[in-house]
Amino acid sequence: MTHAMTNEQFSTLQNLLNGEADCYAQAVERMRTKKEALLKNDLDTLEKTDQELMALHQRARSLEQKRLQLTGEMGYHDIPLSELIPQLPAEYAGVLAQTRKRLISLVRELEQLNRNHVDLLTLSLKWVEESVTVIAEILTPQAASYGAQTGKKGKGRSPAPPSQAPPQSTFSHQA
Repeated sequence: MTHAMTNEQFSTLQNLLNGEADCYAQAVERMRTKKEALLKNDLDTLEKTDQELMALHQRARSLEQKRLQLTGEMGYHDIPLSELIPQLPAEYAGVLAQTRKRLISLVRELEQLNRNHVDLLTLSLKWVEESVTVIAEILTPQAASYGAQTGKKGKGRSPAPPSQAPPQSTFSHQA
């Protein structure tokens, strides 16, 4: 079923879709910045980038809501672009199909960057846990059981016998 679409509605729809695509393109750049900040352990840049990504996400959602409202007013209620495009007049469908391809490409790139970040963070967490275990084993025999107590892999040596145990800190008794 083909609904009538005015040039003004088409222009508005295309502008909304381009706005969404621009948000995603900016998010791709921010995700690349985030990867570099993760590798450099630059917490200030990470925080700033996360805030920028949240703002971009909110802007993209707002544009999507406006797009859905517009298409609903035109008689296309809650359908994805893949179903909307074939229902449009040919003069509009081709242009919107190209915009849809751009959106899909950007979303896929964002998903890949996000998977890469998860991998980096997982590797970093594993490195930190192993480092804590090694440091704990070096500093105190009692702390060597860190891995055994938390379920993490570690040598988990047993604490020193009472005769060799270091004196208790007054802070541990007051806490």
